[in-house]
Amino acid sequence: MNNNKSTDSKIPANAVKTILKSQYRASLAMLRQVVELCPNDLWFDESPENQFWHIAFHTVFYTHFYAQVTDKAFQSWEKHRKDYEFLSEIPWSPGEKPSITDPYTKTDISEYVDFCESNLSDWIDLLDLTAPECGFWWYKMGKLEHQFVNIRHIEHHAAQLADRLRNSYNLEVDWVGGKS
Repeated sequence: MNNNKSTDSKIPANAVKTILKSQYRASLAMLRQVVELCPNDLWFDESPENQFWHIAFHTVFYTHFYAQVTDKAFQSWEKHRKDYEFLSEIPWSPGEKPSITDPYTKTDISEYVDFCESNLSDWIDLLDLTAPECGFWWYKMGKLEHQFVNIRHIEHHAAQLADRLRNSYNLEVDWVGGKS
């Protein structure tokens, strides 16, 4: 007798959105920790290829950007500085790097994280997670998978920055499993 039953059940979209919101918030909470823990000398240290603050800004910017329905729906944060989101070359100008003259402060990045957290629920509620295209032409994937990619991006850079904190100051970042 075969006891393997088909598990062809569907998870309601609102349940998936609740999970996405929780994981976005948890990832942003970990990013917030690295920002708050970072000493000023490490925040502005120019010896790494990308400064700590620059990676933090890049991470929050793309969290905000890719949580939108499409690239055209995106509206910049009020303190956005042109091209600061790029860590290396500007995609449409090969060989050209962003002109960085005024670094973001820890307070700025914390405010941007606050902005994302306060709008996250509304942004996620607008998404059609069953859409076969994510709304960003350069990503060839559906909307739900793209949200996983966006969360992984936050985690990637939060871990990168946490590693800098650990190696430079022996500071640890607490794990956040989920956040309602």
